[in-house]
Amino acid sequence: PDLPYFRDFANSMNHYGVFNVYRYSWQDNHPPIGIASIAFMTQIFRSGGGDMDMEAAAGQRAAMKAAMIVFDAATIIVAYWLILRLAGPFWALLPATAIALNPAIIMDSSVWGQTDSVFTFFLVLSVGALYFRRNKSAWASWGLAMMSKLQAIPLLPLLVAATLVPRTVTSAETSLGWWSRLPWRRLVVGVVTRGFVMVVIMLRFLRGIRESAWKPG
Repeated sequence: PDLPYFRDFANSMNHYGVFNVYRYSWQDNHPPIGIASIAFMTQIFRSGGGDMDMEAAAGQRAAMKAAMIVFDAATIIVAYWLILRLAGPFWALLPATAIALNPAIIMDSSVWGQTDSVFTFFLVLSVGALYFRRNKSAWASWGLAMMSKLQAIPLLPLLVAATLVPRTVTSAETSLGWWSRLPWRRLVVGVVTRGFVMVVIMLRFLRGIRESAWKPG
């Protein structure tokens, strides 16, 4: 049911430019990354002669859903790669297959055309980065997830807890002196990284954004 809204976003981006979407679209209740991915796919659809002005056209609906399917495929690949590094190819196939054949995921992306696959992709990246102790990458990925859909926020407690888990300080961190010995240092770095990612993404959108754009979409 959200496809008419996404079509409005896509048309706004394609006509006026990506960064003016909130200025010219009558809908402003969705963070930018998800709708930007839809606009990208619909632009390809337009370039091939497709008509985005016909609301009921099957081609334009397929173009909008294609963006979600691409992120589903990317999530499958990332999940397979992560488990492959941990447990080998057999076990890696299990989560990849579970995602690919999950009826809810197929319905969500291929039938409804929701943008859940976009923030899910970044959440999987964030969890993988956490496991491999890539603190800044985990928080940056979560920032991208939040800029896709605000429903990514439930990962925050896990991010905070995993970031605060004690671990051996590296020689590079030791060179930082007293800063390296602060127990909350990694959390501060992670929060700053996430904030930096979100601010950089939103800076160009702020010109046309209104407060209601931060409501969950």
